[in-house]
Amino acid sequence: MEKILIIDDNPTDRFIQQKMLESQYDVRVASNPAEGGDIIKNWGPDIIVVDYAMPEMNGIQAIRMYKEKMKYDGIYLILTGLDDINIATEAIRRGAYDYLVKPLVSTIFNHKIKNCMNYRRLMKTEKEKIANAAVERIILAVYYELKPIYDKLASVMEYVPEKELNLENLKKYLDKLGRNIEKLSNMDSTTKQEFVDSILSYYLK
Repeated sequence: MEKILIIDDNPTDRFIQQKMLESQYDVRVASNPAEGGDIIKNWGPDIIVVDYAMPEMNGIQAIRMYKEKMKYDGIYLILTGLDDINIATEAIRRGAYDYLVKPLVSTIFNHKIKNCMNYRRLMKTEKEKIANAAVERIILAVYYELKPIYDKLASVMEYVPEKELNLENLKKYLDKLGRNIEKLSNMDSTTKQEFVDSILSYYLK
């Protein structure tokens, strides 16, 4: 179930917002930005609904803290009791996806949340595509860099008499091979092993 964190210093508002959302989402609440930060760190919500007017720090300052200091890239919806376009503009400039003016209307609130969730899913999909493309580029780059080494190793194994084919003779190739395999460090151990094994199997069969 998708997770929503509500940060609002008004207990009545927190209760109302939670009741509006809890039938469709996993919802938690915080009474101030510091408490919200602890929940973000330990729970990782998808959407953060944050009130603008709070005594310790306002909602825009809270978003800035979460994004810049905590490096948390969730989707933010800021609430304000003032129909002030300047607050809305500043909030979006500071990283909020959207804003909503209190008092909340259930249908509008839920619609805004759905829009935030859809954007969250889209961003997650795009990030996965970018990550996959990056891994593919790394694999191709390393493959073409390692190919000459495997070719040389295969050539040695083919033409050097078996009695001369020992670790000492191959050391210069194996040392270079080891250094290049180090460049696969961004992959997990299983992927790294599968990749190396596949190339060895192809060139040394």
